[in-house]
Amino acid sequence: MIKTIGVILSFIFLSLASKGQIKPNDFSILNYRIAGFSVPENTKATSYIFQIAKGDISNEQAFVKAVFITHKTNKPKDIAELPYWGKQYTWRVSYLDNAGKEFANSGLHHFATGDLVYTDTTKNGLIVIKQATDHKDLLVLVDRTLVMYDMKGSPVWYMPDIPEIKKRDVGVRDFKATNDGTFTFLVQDRAFEIDYNGQIIWEAPNDGKVSGKKTEGYHHEFTKLSNGHYMVAGAEVVKKRVPGPIADYFSDGEVSVTKGNDGNYYKEFTCGTLIEYDASGNVVWSWRTAEHLNDDDFFWPIKTIKMPFDGNPYMNGFDFDMANNVIYMSYKSINRVIKIAYPGGEILNSYGGKEDNSPFYGQHSCRVNKRTNELYLYNNNHSDYLPISTSQIDAEGYLTSHVVKYKQPAGSNKLIKNWDVGIRLSQDKNAQQVSIRGGSVDILDDDCVLVNTGTLNLLILIDNQKQKIWEAVPFTTENNFRVPLLPYRSSHLHKKDIEKFLFRLH
Repeated sequence: MIKTIGVILSFIFLSLASKGQIKPNDFSILNYRIAGFSVPENTKATSYIFQIAKGDISNEQAFVKAVFITHKTNKPKDIAELPYWGKQYTWRVSYLDNAGKEFANSGLHHFATGDLVYTDTTKNGLIVIKQATDHKDLLVLVDRTLVMYDMKGSPVWYMPDIPEIKKRDVGVRDFKATNDGTFTFLVQDRAFEIDYNGQIIWEAPNDGKVSGKKTEGYHHEFTKLSNGHYMVAGAEVVKKRVPGPIADYFSDGEVSVTKGNDGNYYKEFTCGTLIEYDASGNVVWSWRTAEHLNDDDFFWPIKTIKMPFDGNPYMNGFDFDMANNVIYMSYKSINRVIKIAYPGGEILNSYGGKEDNSPFYGQHSCRVNKRTNELYLYNNNHSDYLPISTSQIDAEGYLTSHVVKYKQPAGSNKLIKNWDVGIRLSQDKNAQQVSIRGGSVDILDDDCVLVNTGTLNLLILIDNQKQKIWEAVPFTTENNFRVPLLPYRSSHLHKKDIEKFLFRLH
């Protein structure tokens, strides 16, 4: 009798003391199927048994019959993958002593998984056309819909609807995981950091302190750095003097060219900026494209086009190698990747160029492998302004987009290509083989790469032997018809690393 009373009192005390600490919160709706469960540590317990049942159950006997997940651990927390969206679940934890006997339990707790259209695989998702035999624990993050998928194409996490995201479309970009157990992404002109529950925990100021305008014009890339700071691509509008007779550069009626008070003609350009913020939103470092490029990067003639092209060096990606204090920046329209020193900002190297023998064209998402110092690019191999060059055609006569890896020889401004995979969708040489925009390369720990092929609308995992070991086609639904989703970038997360997302605040 005394023992029974002790168990009851222990249970009541445990319930009262831990009411606000048990996760998931009672009656919460989870935006994920890979869920974390936790209770306060009990000093008398040597192990814990986590049990999960299907349904909203209040009866102990009914719960025992409906249990479908049972995990025994030596910690007061556990991770379980739930099978369904839009369902009710009940769970509890039993506390075991040294003899393996239960002396208390947490009582029954309840939650549900959410259900948005973005998790409906009949309307949005990945059609896996080549199943992976390796890397099965990989999770793929797809922007636009802000959904995370496993390698079978099943959604396991989604961003809940929040007022800050009015519409999920091409304006949602660069959705990726951080080392702090959070996610970052861009939507329209705003940059957010969120937790696993989809709560906003940081937003970039967007106050125009660098651009000189009302906003910073965030675009393309937003990254949380390992020092807790944030770096984001921005934009500013600058005026550049037209070098040479106005008639040689612009046709009659060109409204973007204006005459200055000094009698010279000027054209406005949208130029990239790079901004580093601390956690309080203060600008601690910035870099302006317009201050470092010369007139040839803004105005350059094309022999085979009637009117010369006025280039717009708009940054479309960057990567910060903090160990070596260098930053790589990609400029699609001028086929250029620039390497600068940090924090000095001086240009250390410039790869590629405007000419018809550039090693890449319309590249996107530059990435440096911090282990090997190799530079990775998704080479769209497409220019909106240059005619097709012989250097763009492969040995078999195809014009295709590529994933490319380059060595960076010390003291040279030339890259040495040592790894190249063409993204060929058809054996028809006349078929569209090139992506005209977008695309990304995400480097895994074993140097495999997850590739987003831009407008070719294909996600590929490529191993070190250049074998495509997983392929999936993203889609959405418009007017009851499946259409290409065309995600802008894609990134990855391993299931083994998801614990820090689930228990980040514990």
